Amino acid sequence: MNPRSIGIGIVAVLVITAGLWGIWAFESRSAAGTTGAGEFSYPLSADATGPSGDIMLLCAEDFMAEPSQAFGRWLKLEGPPLQIPGGVMMLARLNDVSVDESLKPLQRSTVEILKRYSPRRVVLVAHTNCIYYDTIAAWNNDQATVKQREIADLRAAVQVIRDWFPRAEVSGYLAEENASLRRLDFHPLDKLDQ
Repeated sequence: MNPRSIGIGIVAVLVITAGLWGIWAFESRSAAGTTGAGEFSYPLSADATGPSGDIMLLCAEDFMAEPSQAFGRWLKLEGPPLQIPGGVMMLARLNDVSVDESLKPLQRSTVEILKRYSPRRVVLVAHTNCIYYDTIAAWNNDQATVKQREIADLRAAVQVIRDWFPRAEVSGYLAEENASLRRLDFHPLDKLDQ
């Protein structure tokens, strides 16, 4: 390497760095700024000012994230999937005044999230092999009735949402793992036998 190519390389790196810094500085000034009182301000996009009216509520287990996003696209839902720890298990008990005191904050925050979205279409998704249901079943030594309990809670959760939002279109699905085909099948609630 000769000194000329090293000099050209250094100049090129400096020009690129200066260009990137300029873009960053320009973007950060145009997107955010200060008000006259020395307060910070950031403009919200049109999407951030109000929810779309479509929501999918499901369990907060990580393995459900990617399949639920694909399922939401298949249903043509406009809003993002909202994850609630316990999923339909919690939703089924939202109208229950006898919820344990330790679950009251979760119950209240779920109610507030739903009210904020004021949904026109709600899709509830339960799933097999749910850690919450499996833990309760193991505790009660009753693994045989887990799927029936999930379906019953899904039906109850659908009714809770219909009671709160009578004009909303509410549907429920059970995402069942098909181990032999290595896939997750979403079954509509009205096709599930009790």
